[in-house]
Amino acid sequence: MSTGAGLPHPKDAGAAWSAVAQALRESRPISEPDVNLLAAWLEGRLEESEAAPVESWIAANPLEASTRLAELRESLTEAPPNVPHKLLLRLRALRPQRKSTHQPMPSFWRRMPQVAAVAATLAIGLFGAYGSYEMGLRGSLPALEQERQFAQASLPEFLPPEDEFFFD
Repeated sequence: MSTGAGLPHPKDAGAAWSAVAQALRESRPISEPDVNLLAAWLEGRLEESEAAPVESWIAANPLEASTRLAELRESLTEAPPNVPHKLLLRLRALRPQRKSTHQPMPSFWRRMPQVAAVAATLAIGLFGAYGSYEMGLRGSLPALEQERQFAQASLPEFLPPEDEFFFD
């Protein structure tokens, strides 16, 4: 039994993979993929269309592919090499220098709205507190004056005579 593509109809998964590998081997010869492409394939970052050439190279050259992939796996697990201190200094010297952005006056002017808001809040609070204090003092002065006048006023006509205080 065969499919429309001319491949035998696989009965199980093993036969399917064997058919795909055989079809890839029979196709045109494929050159070794780039190291970065192989590394991306190992890490599983490739789409199907990008992974197809890598997988066809692996199917066409299984021995060469297995040794190359083993070397690549080892190199990916190694620690990066140490860079000499002199080379780091040279690289830093080659880096483009940025202009100094330290300007004390513009930063003050940028913060001016914040400073003004704090100053206005403090001024309103102080004037409000002092005004409330003065209103309290001046508000109680008429009441005190009224009490003083009432105490000084002689009210003999309202007081009962002394003999009425005692009941027999």
